[in-house]
Amino acid sequence: MKITLLAALAVAHVSFGSPFTDDFANTNNLNVFGNASIATSSNILTLSRTDSVGDAGLDWLIDGTTRFSLDFGDAQSVLEITPNAAITDGQWSAFILFFDGGGVFQAERTLFGFSDSTSFTSANIADFAISEGFPTAATYQLRVRLQGETASGFEFSEFAAVPEPSHYALFGGFLMGAIVIWRRRLHA
Repeated sequence: MKITLLAALAVAHVSFGSPFTDDFANTNNLNVFGNASIATSSNILTLSRTDSVGDAGLDWLIDGTTRFSLDFGDAQSVLEITPNAAITDGQWSAFILFFDGGGVFQAERTLFGFSDSTSFTSANIADFAISEGFPTAATYQLRVRLQGETASGFEFSEFAAVPEPSHYALFGGFLMGAIVIWRRRLHA
């Protein structure tokens, strides 16, 4: 019974997503687009406009290429953004790009409109996908856009994609159930 319990725990543990946190030690997870530039220093990301006309921003992906999972078993469905400071008149916004299980683009949706807020921001992207009409979305990526004049921008101290807390509750429930069954068998 001990071996069965350990095997069940190992399988359950492996099936949950791993948190991915970017503290901006480098720019490996970032792809700049349009009239934008990026720099990192002391774990602070600086995203700036190089021209006030046209689109400007960055895409955030694991190693710059791998999207974040929304699949139940390995979901990284909670997105956390920690803005640090505005540069000049800079404002930022967050968009989510949804993709199906085959990697086909489904849609881009505004998660947060333009703001100069430096408040910690968190959103459940799995719930957002459903509310936006994309229940089959399997992966996503974050797109941050800038608004403002040339040389304006925003600083960020962290982006993170983490498993939804209910995944841990499900795992805890599974573990408690296994312990109860094991104890009952011991006392039978």
